[in-house]
Order: sequence, then C-alpha cells, then structure tokens
Amino acid sequence: MNKLAVIAIAILLICGAALWFLGANGLNDYVKAQIETLGSEATEQKVTVNNVDFKLTKGMAAINGLAISNPTKYQQKNAFTLGKIALDIDIASLAKDPIVIENFTINDAKAFVEFTKSGSANFKEIIDAINKKLPKNSTSKADEQQAEPKVSVNKLVLSGIGLTLDLRQLGYKEYQENLPEINLGAIGGKSGLPVSQLGIEISKKILDSVWHKAKKVQGDKLKEKAKQKIKEEAKKLEDKYKDKAKKKLGSLLDKFKG
Repeated sequence: MNKLAVIAIAILLICGAALWFLGANGLNDYVKAQIETLGSEATEQKVTVNNVDFKLTKGMAAINGLAISNPTKYQQKNAFTLGKIALDIDIASLAKDPIVIENFTINDAKAFVEFTKSGSANFKEIIDAINKKLPKNSTSKADEQQAEPKVSVNKLVLSGIGLTLDLRQLGYKEYQENLPEINLGAIGGKSGLPVSQLGIEISKKILDSVWHKAKKVQGDKLKEKAKQKIKEEAKKLEDKYKDKAKKKLGSLLDKFKG
C-alpha cells in the first residue's frame, strides 16, 4: 500500500537510469523488501508481501499478497490483506516531475475489524499509528522533501473487499459483509507529492475508507439487534397481558356459570 508509491517511485528515481539495467528478480526482490520495511514503519505492524512483479518497460507492476498484521491483543492474525495491487504507470512521465500513476487498483482485499469491550479497535490503532507519521508542519519538511521525486496518482480504486466485523466482545457476533467498490479518486494533484508523503497518504486513505465502512456496518448491526430486542420484549409483554386477559375472562365466565 503505502509502499507502492514509495516504491514505484523511490525505485524509479532513486536508482535512476541504472534501474532499467537491473535484472527482473533483483528489482522485484528489492521492491518487496522496501515495501515490507516502509510499510512496517508506517503502520507499526509487520507488513509482508508474497511477491512483486515489475514490468517497467510496459508501465505495469503488480504486488501480490500484501498483509498487515494485527496488534497483538487482537484475535485475527492479520488486520488487512490485499490479494493484488496493480499499477498502471505512465511511461512518458518517468522522465518528468511528477511521475504519474494512471491507475492504482487493489483487488481481493480482506479487512478484519475487531472491537474490544473498552471500545478500542485494531483498525483505529493502525490508523493512529499512520497519523503520527503525517508531517505536522509542511514547511519544516520542505528541505527534507525537496530532493525526493514526486508522484501523482490519477485514480485509486479498492475493489472486491471482504469485511469481517468481529463484535463478539461487545456481546454480539462476527459478521461477514462484501463491501462495494471504493473509488478514492486522485492523490497528489498535478504537482504530485514527495514519495514518502504520498505513501503515507495512500495508506491512510485506504484504511480510513474501510474503517468508515466498517463503522457504518457496525452501527447497522447494532440497530438491527436493538430493534430485534425491542420486538422480543414487546412480544413478551403482549403475551403476558394476553395471558392475564384470558385468566380474567375465565374468572368472569366462572362467576356467570356459578
């Protein structure tokens, strides 16, 4: 995720022309290592990647099997897994500033959102960690970021999202939902963002969007449960009064019979 940008670019420009002469395996291994390192730093959780496949001469790249582990106090092994991340790079922009990623598409994403009795949630903790990495003062970072290559993403799309919402510690159950495609639009604008900042912005946008969807699903489930409970209580009262009415009616009938 955040490494995508930090990589697709950091790799392209930091390595410069030499990049084009690297063997495919060497480049892919390097990108994989960078994603795992930078991703772990940004999220404060272990980030792993199955494999990376860059085809720079075709303006294509794929990152497969990216996973963000869960904070230790949560049940699931991972908080978020991304089946495939595909980059469609504007080849002509590689020699320009900013570099342009036409499409940044994430497929087969699985989010595991867990809530605890105390009200904390794994996604919230990871998002808070990422927020700490966002620059507090853009001017103080100006000199530091001036030498960094800039990148602009025209379209960021998250599709095929499977959400597991675990509310068991709140007295409910675990729910499974399929979320609709999320189009997060463009990032970086025409001038682009320094790769270190862009990577964090992309990560935050992706996790924020899933978190907001999960919170909505949580609210809907709690409302459904509350409505169901109200119906059950109303039915109990109805049955209770019906029973009392029957007994009273029976008593009156007995008097008439007597």
